[in-house]
Amino acid sequence: MCIYNDVFIDKSLLIKEVLEDPWKIILITRPRRWGKSINMNMLKTFLEIHVDKNGNEIENTNKSLFVGGEVIVDDGDRKLLKPLKITQHLEIIKKHQGKYPVVLLSLKGIEQDNYEDIKAGVKTKVQNLYRQYMYLLNSSNIDYVSKETILHYCKGDFSNSSELENSLYFLTEMLFTHFKKKVWVLIDEYDSVMNKAYAIFSKTKKDEFKAVVSLFKNLFVNCFKTTDYLQRGMFTGIIRIAKEEIFSGMNNVMEYNILDNEYSNHYGFSQDEVDELLTKVDLINTTSNNIRTWYNGYTFGNKCLYNPFSVMCCIGADKTGSYWIESGGTGMVDASLLADDIQNDLQKLVKKESVSSIINSQFIFEDIHSSSSLFSLLLFSGYLNASLINSDINEYELSIPNNEVSKIFQEKVSKWVLNKLQIDINTFAHFAQLLANGDVQKFYDRLKKFILESTSYNQLGENTEIFYEGFMLCLIYMTSGTHEIMSQVESGRGRPDLILLPKQGINNTGIVIEYKLGKEKDLLTSAKFGLNQINEKKYDALLKKYDHITKIIKLSISFWGKEVEMVWEVTPLM
Repeated sequence: MCIYNDVFIDKSLLIKEVLEDPWKIILITRPRRWGKSINMNMLKTFLEIHVDKNGNEIENTNKSLFVGGEVIVDDGDRKLLKPLKITQHLEIIKKHQGKYPVVLLSLKGIEQDNYEDIKAGVKTKVQNLYRQYMYLLNSSNIDYVSKETILHYCKGDFSNSSELENSLYFLTEMLFTHFKKKVWVLIDEYDSVMNKAYAIFSKTKKDEFKAVVSLFKNLFVNCFKTTDYLQRGMFTGIIRIAKEEIFSGMNNVMEYNILDNEYSNHYGFSQDEVDELLTKVDLINTTSNNIRTWYNGYTFGNKCLYNPFSVMCCIGADKTGSYWIESGGTGMVDASLLADDIQNDLQKLVKKESVSSIINSQFIFEDIHSSSSLFSLLLFSGYLNASLINSDINEYELSIPNNEVSKIFQEKVSKWVLNKLQIDINTFAHFAQLLANGDVQKFYDRLKKFILESTSYNQLGENTEIFYEGFMLCLIYMTSGTHEIMSQVESGRGRPDLILLPKQGINNTGIVIEYKLGKEKDLLTSAKFGLNQINEKKYDALLKKYDHITKIIKLSISFWGKEVEMVWEVTPLM
């Protein structure tokens, strides 16, 4: 990246921390799109030996990428590169740069819906990997029979599972035999296939999913269980799959996750790094504060960090947006966020409250529906922040880090509500727009129709109050295009449930809402009480400060079971 673009952040000191790590094999877990693959490629580029077509070592042209100097880019032009931070440690450059055979296997992009197709996808990955080392066929240190096996792998002429599961180990053996040097083995996104397989077919094809897990367990364990040919090993992924499922037989694996201080400098952007980026670009529509509120707020170890993918997309487009979530989700997360059991906590998070949970650093697929496993998955997947409450039981306070993630949760709450109402998002959006435009009677008529015809009270059961809380969150989410939503802010002599402040130039109707949930059967009395509260405590005082507002709607809603009452006043402003 530094060859083609000067807008980048130097993370080369990761190399130093990896090399100085005392553990033979490490696993670094981070959310998707947080720089795992880029850092893996950087590590490979730094460590790997350069060879000619016969496997003879030649001058390492990658050195200038790290120490600086003149390089030739694809169009033939020359570019002068600045030294990276790793050059502050010349002893590391001298001892390790370009000194090792390196194997890098990325498991991204395999998304089939059955075991056989997944195995075929892994086989293709392995075949392409072997083709990078075809020079081994010319090695004088490798015997004829072994070369025949290498050729079979290069051609893809291997069909049974044992050959596939032994492929990484055999490749490291051959590289060691050729170079007489131990091999670095890097596995990028080691859990990607298993996570997607779980989301796609673990319920319908349980035995096939178990076979997928077994395939990767054997592939990894065969390569890493012995260190005869292994210099070091490194895995990256999103979660740590429990040892008994994947890492049994590998007793020397150390995991570093987002709760650890180790490696926290090397994934995500710090405030100083974002400030550095902003000096390299000319943004017209986006301020540093916009970027901060949308993408900052993650706490990884002892660092406060920005989402690096979203920041770079925002800088490139010169506007904020949900870049991270729109780049693809995690199937397990998407499904879990629509479960009834999590909605109460989800709604608290959307309202900028926190929830507490035990966090498990190791993930067992069968336990995903437990509360602690679900929140652990959300945390390690990048959807939550964690603050330690009780270290004895690993209890953490969890919260949403920023606007981008908040929008994701709002969308999931809304989707859950729409599923219960059995209506589509466009229908609900048109309904919400009635309120935003001040057409209160039609809004009320449609509200009663939705609740009476679309919602099964028996289906809701104990979730009735949670449903109506979600309904209100969905309503205000759908009006966020025309109004700024204010919840429990001070106005007049109190804090109304909701204030919808119209965005200047888009809408001129301000709205104050009080709503009551629960077991109050006299709904009309309850609704009238809410409207009196708005008037007596002058909850509309804040809206009256804005010159562009020409009308204020005071609205009180009371829900109980499948019944609703609403009273309102409309006040024109001169």
